[in-house]
Amino acid sequence: MDIDELELSTRARNCLITWMGIKTTEELEKYSAAELLNVYGLGRITRAELIEVLGKHGVQLRQGVTVKPSRASLEAENRKKSIARYHAILEQYKQGYTQTELAKMHKLTDSRIGQICTKALRNYLRQEGISFDKKEEMWNDIVRQSRAARKARKT
Repeated sequence: MDIDELELSTRARNCLITWMGIKTTEELEKYSAAELLNVYGLGRITRAELIEVLGKHGVQLRQGVTVKPSRASLEAENRKKSIARYHAILEQYKQGYTQTELAKMHKLTDSRIGQICTKALRNYLRQEGISFDKKEEMWNDIVRQSRAARKARKT
């Protein structure tokens, strides 16, 4: 059936013919409802209109399978990104940047930078299997390393 034969609004007709190049309902059946939302000018309301009009004529869109990632996997991914960011900030601190400089670079507060460095160090200790008793010793090494790098940067 030709698209012009359907009782569609001007917007729906233009989206199909002009933007998608579809002239028949057979061509339209190849698309899923989700894919239609990617078409310029074709939003939820126009899509609903299309589905309704097509249903009256016995035409159905292709069933699109959408797989949503689980909440747990999204949280795990965000956690990995945060840890990577924390480690990057700790490395910058080791390179001699002050907490104030890092705070300005990352648009955070000085105290938050301190918290992030501590978290990164704890995570590192956990990954390496080093006891938390050595945390203070390692932190002092990092501070010494940072001060030395800062001093070298100034000269």
